[in-house]
Amino acid sequence: MMGGAPQTSVMRSCMTKEQFDKWNDSFHENKDKDEQCTHTNVITDVHERTFDINCTSPTAKSAGRIQMFIDSDEKGHGSVHMVRTASEGPQAMKPITVDVKFDTHYIGSDCGSIKPGDAEPVR
Repeated sequence: MMGGAPQTSVMRSCMTKEQFDKWNDSFHENKDKDEQCTHTNVITDVHERTFDINCTSPTAKSAGRIQMFIDSDEKGHGSVHMVRTASEGPQAMKPITVDVKFDTHYIGSDCGSIKPGDAEPVR
């Protein structure tokens, strides 16, 4: 299948401060030992975290831009644009593009039935 229609998902998630801090710090780590990533054009302040990312592994190359904006204590938004090109396998030399836009809203400290670290679809 080439391309796909845009899809909208609304999720409710629960995250402790410690989980958020670990997630936030993970942008500086390479999760895959075989993949090496570099960040350039980095902007980090209390209202914004934006950077270009380029990753190379033995089987693929990825490049993109991640933008996150803190609009207030309760809202944020951002986008992710990534292009990944595999060097082997059925998708070899056929770039896959992923574009994500997101909005976040703080609901409250009571997560109800959602356990910290989990998410569930709202619609």
